[in-house]
Amino acid sequence: MATASHVLDAVDLLVPDHRIHVVCTSAPDTSAARADFDLVITGGCGGARRHRGPWLAITPAVMGDLSTPWSAWHDSRRPDALAVPHQDLVHVPQTRPTAAVTGDLCLDRLVRSRPHRAAYRRALGVADGRVLVAVTSTHGPDSLLGRAPAALFDVLGALPRDEFAVVLGLHPSAWYGHLSRPLLAWLERRRRAGLRIVDPATWRGLVCAADVVLGDYGAATVYAAAAGVPVLSAVRLPPGSAPDSPAMALSLAAPVVRPERPLIAYLREAVEAFDPARYESVAAAVTSRPGRAAQSLREQVYRLLRLPEPATDCEALPVGPAMAIPGESLANAA
Repeated sequence: MATASHVLDAVDLLVPDHRIHVVCTSAPDTSAARADFDLVITGGCGGARRHRGPWLAITPAVMGDLSTPWSAWHDSRRPDALAVPHQDLVHVPQTRPTAAVTGDLCLDRLVRSRPHRAAYRRALGVADGRVLVAVTSTHGPDSLLGRAPAALFDVLGALPRDEFAVVLGLHPSAWYGHLSRPLLAWLERRRRAGLRIVDPATWRGLVCAADVVLGDYGAATVYAAAAGVPVLSAVRLPPGSAPDSPAMALSLAAPVVRPERPLIAYLREAVEAFDPARYESVAAAVTSRPGRAAQSLREQVYRLLRLPEPATDCEALPVGPAMAIPGESLANAA
């Protein structure tokens, strides 16, 4: 589901064109594999080997090192076009014949949305004057949720409610694939104590609403920093991370929260002393074509479709608002 958002961003560029009919599917889908398509769009390097038609693969830099999934391929199928967000990613030998530097549409949409932060805050019911702390976690044992002690959430729960509003955004894979009954019960206890939890599919609206993000090195935290949101790291970057990755750039730029200093001091300093230049290196690691992804992706789509492009301008659209998960949804999930 995490990569699906990048595909849907690209599909949204085609909605105004009535010449195009869009069919959404998930792998494996045997009925879709038997059909002929004028274009197949996937998130990442897999998922379309059995589908018939020209293939556009969209791989964001925040998903990691491109060389790993590509070098693992064992068949001869390659995308007709591989949309990458950064010029540095075309050095991978397997990508050179088809790579096109298109930028990162997710980041462009976040940047477009941030000036409307007040509206995103209202959607979450956060009153003016309160500091909205977005807590973001990817999935796996090295994530914030996997490594951070319960004491961190105890401290978050003890923050003055007249000054702070704390909202948790989980990675879709953590929410849909790894939530256990004990974890759901733990989340419900935290929710009753004041922690808000947003639908994972709407994490981008949470980033746009946030005054400060407390997270790990997952996509949500990286995108937040790249979009100009103050970020604090609650866990250290796991060993083995690619040295030129956006996550590594974030680890060099973001302050690391340490238990010997009060968390409230970190939060206040992050907001009051924020310097936008601090995270320019993160944005530069995510994309080498800022603000141009919508037009660049549309060009690739219509080239593969062999259709003339619409004469209308194409630009990144604001993201949708975050939606809080009510308590009964947690209970039903358990």
